[in-house]
Amino acid sequence: MSKDFARELESKCLEDPENAPIIPAVQVLLKFLEECNFGSVVELNLILQETMEAMMKSNCATIGVESGCKLFKRYITLTILDKDLTELKKDFIKRGHTFLDKIIHDRKRVAKLAAPFIVHGHNILVHSRSRVVRDALIEAAKTSSFTVYVTETSSDKSGARMVKELSAEGINCQLISDASVGYFMERMNTVLLGAEGVVESGGIINRIGTFQVAVLAKELNKPVIVLAESVKFIRYFPLHQRELEMLPNANRKKDGLPLIDYTSPDYIRLLISDVGTLTPSAVSDKLIELYM
Repeated sequence: MSKDFARELESKCLEDPENAPIIPAVQVLLKFLEECNFGSVVELNLILQETMEAMMKSNCATIGVESGCKLFKRYITLTILDKDLTELKKDFIKRGHTFLDKIIHDRKRVAKLAAPFIVHGHNILVHSRSRVVRDALIEAAKTSSFTVYVTETSSDKSGARMVKELSAEGINCQLISDASVGYFMERMNTVLLGAEGVVESGGIINRIGTFQVAVLAKELNKPVIVLAESVKFIRYFPLHQRELEMLPNANRKKDGLPLIDYTSPDYIRLLISDVGTLTPSAVSDKLIELYM
């Protein structure tokens, strides 16, 4: 394709870093839909698929970008197809804007649903920086007081940024090293995790280090609650860590080391999403609903 969609996605991500990469990815797809000409729905699907694959080569692409693009493509074509192409394109664009508006507000919905699970006086462990976890903590802090322990995340030091953002909101928090999670875990009441993607089994793909945090939490009987928008639910079923190398964004490494890992549903108590509070086993049913 003549257009560099990977670079366009990176540019949009830089424009508003507060947005998860899913949102600029859908914005790129929607803009392309408005500008492109297609001779049939089959051709449109092929064009959108090629655009999605091109964006997945971007350095800021995550598995969530892939799931968001697939759901966007599925959502816009769920309309009456017995129309001429001009009217059909208008319907696709209208549905595309509806989809974009929904995912823009999903994080706020998740934060409001998650806030009651953040109990006054509790110690909360958070791994790395997660926008939706941050927003849930800020929402909960309106009525409760608690302490947040944030892992520094040695791969990119994003934990320090999380602490800075929470401290600015008056939340008591402490940055801890990745290696000290076992030491601090026994004093935690809850572990809150974000996710780059939620897979069919109810497990999650997230920032490297998530897996060992979840393993330690289960060993010490601490509930692990994952916060993730439903647009991050994807039809993918990894069985072990090595399978992540097969993902389209497997190039996301630093110094040759991976930046993501897989945490199986065995270590997750609950998933809080814009579609409700789910057990990991309920994710596959929700995925069927999303893709029907």
